[in-house]
Amino acid sequence: MRTLIIIGILASLALTSTLALTDSIYQSVGPDGSVIFSDHPSDGAKEIKLKPITTYNAKEASGYKHANTPATTTDPDTEDKEHYKEFSITSPANDAALPTGDAGNTTIQIRIDPPLSVKKGHRLSALVDGGQLDYVTSSSSISLRNLDRGTHSIRAVIVNKRGDIVQLSSNSITLHVQRASIFSPANNPP
Repeated sequence: MRTLIIIGILASLALTSTLALTDSIYQSVGPDGSVIFSDHPSDGAKEIKLKPITTYNAKEASGYKHANTPATTTDPDTEDKEHYKEFSITSPANDAALPTGDAGNTTIQIRIDPPLSVKKGHRLSALVDGGQLDYVTSSSSISLRNLDRGTHSIRAVIVNKRGDIVQLSSNSITLHVQRASIFSPANNPP
C-alpha cells in the first residue's frame, strides 16, 4: 500500500512537471472509461486551454545579501549615488551569546565612513531576522530590545526619509539570545 502511494506521488510529480513544460494539453477517454491527459493529441482527444501559470519573481529577502556581495543603493534622491565606503557592525561579535540576565536587550555598534548624511535624510536602522525595525537613529549605535530567545540574524541598514533602504551593512551578525525558562533544571527543585 505504501509503495503504491509513493508511486502515485512520483507519477503525479512527473505528470505535473511534464505538463508545465508543454504548450497544449489533450484530454481523451480510454477504452476502460478512464480520463487520460497527454501532451500528444490522439484520436478523439480534445485540447484543453490552460490559464497561464502564475509566477512571481523572488525578491531578495528583506535586503539580505551575503557579506561579500557589495551593497547597492536604492535611493532615488541620491543624485551622485553616493555609497558609504565603510558600513559595518563592529559589536557585538558574530556568533555572540546574550546572557539570560540581559533580557534580550543589546546595542549594536556601527562603523560608517564617510559619516552618515543626515542632511539627505539618511538614518540607521536594522534588519532583525529579515524584518526591518521601525526604529531609526542618526547615532552610530542601534538599541535592540526584548529579543526573543533563540538565534537571530542582524544586519544594519541606512534608510532614507521614506524608510527605503539606501545601503546594507557589509556584514551581518548572528546573535544567540538566552532567556530564563520555567523548564530549566535550576527552576525544578528535586
